[in-house]
Amino acid sequence: MSERFTPVDQEARERARGDHATSFVLEAGAGTGKTTLLVDRIEALIRRGAARLDEIAAVTFTENAATTMKLRLRERLERARAEGPPEEGRRAEAALEVLERAQVSTIHALCAAVLGERPLECGVPPGFRVADDAEMDLVFAEAWDEWLTERLVAGDATLLSAVDAGIPLEADGWGERSSLRGLARTLVDQRDLRPLMAQGTVDHEAWRRELEAQARRAGPLLGKVQDGDTLGARLLVLMGFAEEAAALEGEALAVHLRRLPVIPRHFGHKMKWASEGALEEARAIAAWTTQAAAAWKAATSAALHGRLVAAVLQVVARYEAKKRERGVLDFLDLLLLARDALKTSEAVRLYFRERFRFVIIDEFQDTDPLQVEVAELLTGSRPGALVVVGDAKQSIYRFRRAEVALLRRISAEAAGRPGHAVLHLTQNFRSRPAILRFVNRAFAALITPSEESDQPAYEPIAPPPGLGDEPSVLALRFEAPFAEGEALLRAEARALAALLAEAAAGAYQVRDPGTGVLRRSRAGDVMVLARRLTQMRPLEEALESAGLRFTVEGGKSFFDRQEVHEVLAVLRALDDPSDRVSLVAALRSSLVGVSDRDIVSYALGGGPLWIGAGEHALPGASTVGPALALLGKLHDLRTSASTPALIERLYDETRILAALTGTRRGEAQVANLEKVVVLARKAGELGVLTVRGFIRLLQERIRTAREEPDLPSTRPGDPGTVRILSIHKAKGLEAPVVALYDTADDYRTPVDVAAQWAEGTIAVGFREGCQPPGWDVLSAKEKARANAEAKRLLYVACTRARDLLVVPAPPRDARVGAFWRDLIAQLPARSDADVRVLTAGEPPSVDREERGSDLRELAEAGGGDAAGARWDEERRELLETAAHRPFVPVSVTRAAARRAPAPVPAEAGAGGRDFGALVHRILEWVPLNEPERVRGMAEALAPSFGLNAGAAERAAAAAERALALPVMQRARTSARLWRELPLWFPEGPELLEGVIDLVFEEDGSLVLVDYKTDAIAAEQALAQAAHHAPQLQLYGRGLAQAMGLPVRERLVLFTALGQVVAV
Repeated sequence: MSERFTPVDQEARERARGDHATSFVLEAGAGTGKTTLLVDRIEALIRRGAARLDEIAAVTFTENAATTMKLRLRERLERARAEGPPEEGRRAEAALEVLERAQVSTIHALCAAVLGERPLECGVPPGFRVADDAEMDLVFAEAWDEWLTERLVAGDATLLSAVDAGIPLEADGWGERSSLRGLARTLVDQRDLRPLMAQGTVDHEAWRRELEAQARRAGPLLGKVQDGDTLGARLLVLMGFAEEAAALEGEALAVHLRRLPVIPRHFGHKMKWASEGALEEARAIAAWTTQAAAAWKAATSAALHGRLVAAVLQVVARYEAKKRERGVLDFLDLLLLARDALKTSEAVRLYFRERFRFVIIDEFQDTDPLQVEVAELLTGSRPGALVVVGDAKQSIYRFRRAEVALLRRISAEAAGRPGHAVLHLTQNFRSRPAILRFVNRAFAALITPSEESDQPAYEPIAPPPGLGDEPSVLALRFEAPFAEGEALLRAEARALAALLAEAAAGAYQVRDPGTGVLRRSRAGDVMVLARRLTQMRPLEEALESAGLRFTVEGGKSFFDRQEVHEVLAVLRALDDPSDRVSLVAALRSSLVGVSDRDIVSYALGGGPLWIGAGEHALPGASTVGPALALLGKLHDLRTSASTPALIERLYDETRILAALTGTRRGEAQVANLEKVVVLARKAGELGVLTVRGFIRLLQERIRTAREEPDLPSTRPGDPGTVRILSIHKAKGLEAPVVALYDTADDYRTPVDVAAQWAEGTIAVGFREGCQPPGWDVLSAKEKARANAEAKRLLYVACTRARDLLVVPAPPRDARVGAFWRDLIAQLPARSDADVRVLTAGEPPSVDREERGSDLRELAEAGGGDAAGARWDEERRELLETAAHRPFVPVSVTRAAARRAPAPVPAEAGAGGRDFGALVHRILEWVPLNEPERVRGMAEALAPSFGLNAGAAERAAAAAERALALPVMQRARTSARLWRELPLWFPEGPELLEGVIDLVFEEDGSLVLVDYKTDAIAAEQALAQAAHHAPQLQLYGRGLAQAMGLPVRERLVLFTALGQVVAV
């Protein structure tokens, strides 16, 4: 693509940058560079003297987006300081001084700043604390548990009514949200809205009188019908039902009336009735039963719903009280308190309108009405004060209260208000023309305006000029005759793995995300997107079989991982030895590794399932006994060690991290196990210091399944790793190759909440038979909105692709799920100018020894007992080998130190380990082709390492010296590149582990670079390199083993000297 071209919307962009007297609504399509434009406007405000940086509030959707905007702004201001006219340079300098304190943040952080700056007027104590989701989950759990215990002890009639109606008190197979606890949680999360609920009670006596009237009406008709007529027989049943009702009172009557027998309107044979009039009157009674049953069901449902909502509002009150006790605010408090202060206090409102003279909001389509109200109170109607940017087609966060209609409303207001304007950004800078033509064609049909669903009209996006115009959309055909569900997923996964293996091997030309230069594709260029991450196992297995590394990021998958549940089981067993279920789960877990056969043999032999010393003479005791002894030791340790230390000791004793390292998914599993330790440390910071408290916290996070980002097995951007993400997680991201997955996703719109913002109410229809009045109408509208949002999810997924978009194309007889069906229908039958129809091949198979084949042969020859004996023998050998002390991982540094010559003494004030860590982090994160970002990055990162501004300056200088070296230029243009590459490999009797700073592939061999921040003189470099040589030699041998390529060069890079020494 040519470096310079005039965008089709250039006039709108120029106006958004430079017209500071007008408030704008910028409707920006995908990939149109909206963040860059917002930074342009902020820079222009500062350089022209229209505002100081501390008078601007820039609001982003996420903290990561805020960090990105700050980094971009720093680069612009540093350039303005260096290159601009003197006056602009001084303004840029002043802005840089306050950049880290500038209000470039999320809306919640902005509200926290408002409260913190004027706490007394805003009704909060000075120095208030904002709790995170984990702490508020605990607060809610305490409030719920206390309330439920009190109500159960008191024999609460409302709870008994809920149980009688089949409503679970806590999560059942339908999940948390459809339980009474889920209702309480929803009301806590939506407490700024008034719950819609029925008023008063149901008059069952009136219903009984109505029933008796219909029974009396039916009596004479029975003399006008012949025996054997179905309608006549049903009328007789209705009369009996009325007689039974006459003898009942209270709740028994209510339950009876809900069972009213419904008579189909078409019953009754004309020839069996004395007259047509008698038949019509009988059918009128039948019609009454249908209407009455529906009306009674709705009324009793609404009445029960009202009683339950009134009851669990007490949980909301307890939640509020517990927050006050802790002295904390949650995220909703920040919005509510800031809104209320700005709304009710003119002094506060005027102060902050002067304090933040310009407010800029990114991703406006993802805001809720409460957030918009805060923004409007901050800016008023002053022209130029407010700029919002959004794309209604990318509004996909309704579950977080986002309202797509808000963008349309504020656009309409801006279009008709002086000093306000609506601008449209349609020039895409991301995707190839063929991708955009396909997207425009497909979504012009899928996204159509609708008042009912608030769906916006589709606005096409324009492709950037200068890119190749070859087909860039692949319709991936695969064979799966009459397949559905998992069978369809497995066929799709195999097809996708075959194509991704080709992409990883360089089959496609892509633009490098860092340089824009065309190169061959690799695994790290691929992003696989799905709406849900719960059906990833077929794809994971297919990728494993093809030898491709991958990482699953985001969604709620972390708390569903087997290894997380296994750690929880072990902790429960340690905390409560009488919990036999948890103890057996702990023994069977991958951490302890006792077989079912041994557990059963031991238990049937009379062995006590109790942590501590086992009965050594019993069957299975050779494995169960040591396991129980280990658990006993850890049980004793739980009262003296912190929870994180106990978990780490569990890992050390079981050597689980070393055992997983050699497996295909080991890196991801190790990362997840380490994250459990991180969560335990976080719990300690929240005051949860006991094992039992942490168990409760972990159970709460698993129960609520809130979104929690996984620790990836390798860092995002690793060229050898395919990324798998949910579409929501991918919002704001892009990739050279995007593949869509999960054609079996039979999307069913879950509707249990309907917010009515104009009325300030929320309807929670959380369970069938327990729903508010008018739920049928409200839920139908909400379903229409959710279905419209599903189309926007598809749009977001397709517009992440830069160079290649892969859309699965299953056979026509396959049962494709509802989510992807409409998009797949847009694919052509044959290749055209935009879409290439491709038939999937077979994925490559990585040779692996078939496990268990020898045991199957043995079993066939000698029976199951022989197979079991052989299995026991192999397991004993494996355990003996794994328990051998030398195979506990040893760091490469420690192993190399045994034979390394003495190091050169470092100069005083060398900086220490934290300084070296900062230099390494900068060189790990900075784009190799953007050395100008080093200084801003050093200043931003230094505080997290406990370093001051002087140390940040020295670290930046060291990193800049390194980046200027020829070897770093070679790395930048290399075929493949890895930074901070983890490595495990056997060396003699030991398993060594370490992390290599930089590896790149050049001419079919590898170059290894190790950064050293030693403060030495230039004449000492050779001697110091000799000290480090054994470490690099070990790395070289391990790297050659792991990657199957020769290591041509081993280089020590001294950052203090800007010098490289080969060893």
